[in-house]
Amino acid sequence: MIKLLNHQNADTAKQILNVQLPAYRKEAEIINFDGIPQLSETVASIQMSDETFIGCYRDGEVAGVLSFEHIKGTIRICRLVVHPDYFRMGVAKEIMEYLLVTNDKDFVVSTGADNVPAVKFYEKFGFQEAERSEPVKGVFLTHMKKEAKIG
Repeated sequence: MIKLLNHQNADTAKQILNVQLPAYRKEAEIINFDGIPQLSETVASIQMSDETFIGCYRDGEVAGVLSFEHIKGTIRICRLVVHPDYFRMGVAKEIMEYLLVTNDKDFVVSTGADNVPAVKFYEKFGFQEAERSEPVKGVFLTHMKKEAKIG
């Protein structure tokens, strides 16, 4: 089940953080970089975010979280995280399908270029690599986009 999350609520922000931190720790291992900015977020920083958060629930708990921003007619996916206890259970797929079905816009997302599972995941949904960047020496990001369906 997908629900809009009120991330300004402290308890909800804590639930988001409880999914986000272990998920980004796994990504940090994959890309061999522990400086992912979301690893240093706090309940307070999540509460202050301007992003829209949606959650995927399993057994009454938040199993996955996606956040996004609307920027000039485009939706920028800011984070898509699944708690490791729910890996390979369709959580990311369910939340991504929800986002795509409920929004007829162009989409952009960035992920670690070495995070092959994430890159392949986005490609399955029609995202294509637009460019790469190196925000920190030796750490590469893949920036991907998906254009809205016309007609």
